Amino acid sequence: MKKLLISIFFFLSLCLSIIIVSAEPIVENVIIEPTEPKVMDTITITATINSDEEIDEVIIRIKECDETLCMQTKSYEMDLEDGKYIITDELTYASATYFSYQFIITSNGNETETQLVNVTLKPVENGGTNGEDGESDNGIPIFVFIILIIVIIVAVTFIVLRKK
Repeated sequence: MKKLLISIFFFLSLCLSIIIVSAEPIVENVIIEPTEPKVMDTITITATINSDEEIDEVIIRIKECDETLCMQTKSYEMDLEDGKYIITDELTYASATYFSYQFIITSNGNETETQLVNVTLKPVENGGTNGEDGESDNGIPIFVFIILIIVIIVAVTFIVLRKK
């Protein structure tokens, strides 16, 4: 019985010594400039990332979304400057209401993905999407406005011709 307990203890010790415990990288102090980004802005994201192991690479994924649709996710390798990881991206989706970002950190061949973080975008000053996507500045679609004008012209012409 004593030999069996010693054998089990030895076996468990071997198993535990083989397992390498490594702490996951920690993302701290994420700064987004401008602090209140607007639709179609150029943003700069700076992050401090700490790890017990040497960090090989940091990738950031960014996607722009509105209430119903997200654009294709863009991935960038972040540059290390003065101990901080930094990237600049130009937002391109005129109808976006927010963007999401996520870090993928590679250290010692292991990838660690952070959770997605959403950042709300402010609309541009003139009421939203700069008149893009077929809308005028007051929010009425241009084609509706054109059809309304045509209907008024046809109605006035019909009334004038009917009186003659």
